Amino acid sequence: MTAERPEGENNKLPSLISNTDTITLAIGPERGFIPSEEELFIEKGFKPVKISESILRVEHAAFSSIAQLDFLRMS
Repeated sequence: MTAERPEGENNKLPSLISNTDTITLAIGPERGFIPSEEELFIEKGFKPVKISESILRVEHAAFSSIAQLDFLRMS
């Protein structure tokens, strides 16, 4: 799930995963999730992360997320 987090909170992928974690991605529309959707995901245990400084199209966000996770797991 991509979402903005308050300044100072660490929402980068390396700080949130380990090589053994099972990860489920929720990638929303280009305009983002609505607040109630974000709250529901967080209640269900999702952690918001920012995968890019740019707004990505859904298909690019999916590939970017998977590529970043693969890279981090190989590190």
